[in-house]
Amino acid sequence: MKHREKILYFISINMAFLFIFSCITPLSLCAQSKKTKEDDKESVIDSKVRDEMQWMQQILGLSDAQYDKVNIVTYTYIRQSDSSENMRDMQVRKAFLTQCTKKKDADLKLILNADQYKTYLAKKDKKHTTARSPFVHSY
Repeated sequence: MKHREKILYFISINMAFLFIFSCITPLSLCAQSKKTKEDDKESVIDSKVRDEMQWMQQILGLSDAQYDKVNIVTYTYIRQSDSSENMRDMQVRKAFLTQCTKKKDADLKLILNADQYKTYLAKKDKKHTTARSPFVHSY
């Protein structure tokens, strides 16, 4: 190979490398960005589950066996309700969330004893009433 051919060969190899690198880099950045969003979403879900399990443990006095079962139900419900954020039709979303809530309540009724379930429903109803009207207690 002549000197000029070696230089052209070297340049073409470098250009090919740069082309491949420039094609791969945006893909890896998109993958990182998506993973970060998914990690953030999981972190939010975990936080919601932790908060709900904390009040249920404190107020209902769950046994270890109940805690494990309620944790699974709570995680499933929060994950489902979180997935509804992508629904554009508000009536469909509301119906979906209502169905999820009924299913969660039915599952919890099988796990909790009668007193615990009654306390759970009272706390849940109080939470929803307060959430709908922020001025309930302001006079």
